[in-house]
Amino acid sequence: MVGRDDELELLYDGLGKAISGNGGLFLISGEAGIGKTRVLRRLCETAIKSGFLSLTGECVPGIPLPYL
Repeated sequence: MVGRDDELELLYDGLGKAISGNGGLFLISGEAGIGKTRVLRRLCETAIKSGFLSLTGECVPGIPLPYL
């Protein structure tokens, strides 16, 4: 993970707050290929190790199937 230290630190801070009982919400957006999925996978790995359930969803470009 090169160049994503600030983003991961922010997300890990949010995870720490959730562990202590103060939940929150992060919305992540950006151009294709900038590493959104990779950053979230790293966060999910850490969350699972901390006892959280991790649920994910993905979009398939060009296919109009909501809730795929």
